Parts: sequence; structure tokens; C-alpha cells
Amino acid sequence: MKKLSFTLVMIATLALLLQSCNLPTEHIEIDPVPLSNQKEGGSIDEEREERQGEVLIEFIADRTELQPGECATLRWNVEGGSHISLDQQEVDKTGQKEVCPENTTTYTLSVDTCGGVDERQVDISVGESEKS
Repeated sequence: MKKLSFTLVMIATLALLLQSCNLPTEHIEIDPVPLSNQKEGGSIDEEREERQGEVLIEFIADRTELQPGECATLRWNVEGGSHISLDQQEVDKTGQKEVCPENTTTYTLSVDTCGGVDERQVDISVGESEKS
């Protein structure tokens, strides 16, 4: 009876998780983690987290210090997640953009994840122009 209760709780938890992540719940195939397959000292929750995968976000600039009039290239690559935006404008999961800020600027890459929104930022500093 305990195994049946445990299984029902796991199914309900999985269904709620899928719904909260806006994932389809039809045709769910369940691959339970039996207690005998737990890692030594680990828990079922830790095993489940490893199976779900992670959202990987890479966001870089080729230059972070500029003089007025100079440009830098922002590059990003996102694995997992959805609705990726750069400074609130939707972008593809992989891309690049040339930016030529007049002042020091922070650029923000946002990714919707199952747990909320994950953000990465790149700061580009612009120095003062040399006066003759």
C-alpha cells in the first residue's frame, strides 16, 4: 500500500510540475526512481532534479571597455528555457548583436524557465573621449 501511495504522489507531483511549466500533460510516460537506485547518501528529489536537466545560459561581450564611438559584439547561447529576450526584445536562443553605446550600459538577457525568469547581465563601460 505504501508503494502505491508513493507512486500516486509522484504522478500528481509530476503532473503539477508539467502544468506549471506549460508543458503538455497528455501521454505522460513515467520513469520512476526506485528506492534501490538511489545514489548513496542521495535522495529521490536530487535524482529527479538531475533528470529534468538545466537551463544553460551563456552571455558574453567581446569587449567590455570602449571609447566613445567604438562598438562591441554581444553573443549568447541558451539551452532549454523559452521566451529569450535581450533588453526586453525577443531574440533567438543563439545570436549576436553589435552595440555601440554612448554611455556605460548594462545589457540584460532574460530567459523564462520552469522556475521563473533567469537573467544574465553584461556591463559595457564607455570612457571619456580625449579632448585636444
